[in-house]
Amino acid sequence: LPDNPSYIPNYLVHFGPQMTFWQKVYNIAILVYAKFWHLCVYDKHTQTLVETFFGETLPPLREVLENTSLVFVNSYHTLAQSRPFPPGVVEIGGIHIKESKPLTKDMQQILDNSMNGVIIMSFGSMVRMSALPKAITQMFMDVFSNISETVILKYEEPLSEAPPNVIIREWLPQRDMMEHKNVIAVIS
Repeated sequence: LPDNPSYIPNYLVHFGPQMTFWQKVYNIAILVYAKFWHLCVYDKHTQTLVETFFGETLPPLREVLENTSLVFVNSYHTLAQSRPFPPGVVEIGGIHIKESKPLTKDMQQILDNSMNGVIIMSFGSMVRMSALPKAITQMFMDVFSNISETVILKYEEPLSEAPPNVIIREWLPQRDMMEHKNVIAVIS
């Protein structure tokens, strides 16, 4: 995508849309460095990987990139900084978001009845909370026992030391639960 460092901050810096002169100079320097690194290091490494896994019959990636006529960008104009896009660039931000599914009767009832709010704690399917040291698990339980909110915790086995406001489940439909009006926080 074309970059104009005079008014589009590089993603490596945290400048707002109204950059000062020196921020623009710095932004240009970062852009030049990033382009140089990309060309001299990243592209060569990526090309080597492509040749290793797909053979040398494919055209060079640089050539493919230069002949691209349509690019999908995972951004959305109301959430990202305003920038011009050429005609071959289409923003498709949010395309990965699935429609929510109805909650189980049990989970719907828990969320509906939690008038002080619900905190969801889940570290996804890749982290087994039950594998954490017992001291860390106990620390979470001590903290949760001092709050009035309901905590729904993804934990893979029974947890006898859980306080009454902590509900343990092996799996949480986290995305679907977050839409409920009583959910006030997600720890993930």
